[in-house]
Amino acid sequence: MRIVDSSGGNLVFKGDGTLQSPEVQWLHSFYFVLTVFTTVGFGDMSAFTEAEIGYVCFTMLLGAIVNSATRLVGPRVL
Repeated sequence: MRIVDSSGGNLVFKGDGTLQSPEVQWLHSFYFVLTVFTTVGFGDMSAFTEAEIGYVCFTMLLGAIVNSATRLVGPRVL
């Protein structure tokens, strides 16, 4: 996970020292929580832009739902 971006900002503050918007802070926090709870990990690749973070969050949630559904429905079908 990236701590400082190219403009010198971080997850809470922009490069000029002002606060990030609440939506951006929430998105980064949600990404962090999903990364930890889905055990995807913080490997060499991570999302940098808000669009990438949104896509990764959607993909992790979808993977968790599909995994849960197959564990609930799978034994009944097989």
